[in-house]
Amino acid sequence: MAATTTTRYILRNVFLTNRIPSVPDNPDFSYSNNNVFERFLEVDLLGNKIECPVIVRNKVELVLREEMSSGRNFTPLVERVSVPLYTEHHPTLKRTASSIFKFFEYQSHNRLDKVVTNKGEVYYGGKGIILNSEFKVLALCICEYNTKDESGNYLPTLCKIRVYIHPSVFLSNGLVEKGIIKTYIPSFIDAGFTRATMSAMSPLEVTAPTEVEIIISDVTDKFIKTPVKPKVHEFTGENVNRFLLGKLDKIYEMSKL
Repeated sequence: MAATTTTRYILRNVFLTNRIPSVPDNPDFSYSNNNVFERFLEVDLLGNKIECPVIVRNKVELVLREEMSSGRNFTPLVERVSVPLYTEHHPTLKRTASSIFKFFEYQSHNRLDKVVTNKGEVYYGGKGIILNSEFKVLALCICEYNTKDESGNYLPTLCKIRVYIHPSVFLSNGLVEKGIIKTYIPSFIDAGFTRATMSAMSPLEVTAPTEVEIIISDVTDKFIKTPVKPKVHEFTGENVNRFLLGKLDKIYEMSKL
């Protein structure tokens, strides 16, 4: 079944910035070295090209904009952006793939929503991201940025838009997987994007990408990270006391009323 006009419109809007969910600031905090959250999404900001999932586009563009305004023309100060991926609501029952796509794209928060089909299939998702029950990326919408201009100065510009599709989608009988083939992919293939469309409320210049690249690849490990597990043998009473003694000043300041 072809994608409906409404579904096509909603899916295409994933590359607009006016409904990108806000992401809480996390200064001086590394999600990769704690176990508060089970997993997080990481964007590498080093190199001449940056691939950014649209679910964190506003946060990444904010960092790029700050780096650009700092006047430094070489390696950026911020090397990566990490955002926790967590679910907060109870599962939502959905019966069709299109209703699941629209439900994920309409979310305006910084968490993943959990959907259960009438057959008991479980999926997680948000704006421009769909994961299976094992948190493998089934579909991920990406904005790519060039970070240097022709003179080698640090000047990020949005240059490409693409959608990654997991290879297993084409071998699965799952409701969402079938919907990705029949509805999700055709919605982007049939769409044309203009400079005005892509630059709406965007702080960065757009070099007018007109087509969405569809790439079949498993990018789970590239973007989805899990915390470094603590080494249990290091948590001895002696080590903890030594750590606390070294932080007495900070503990005292934090305990003031």
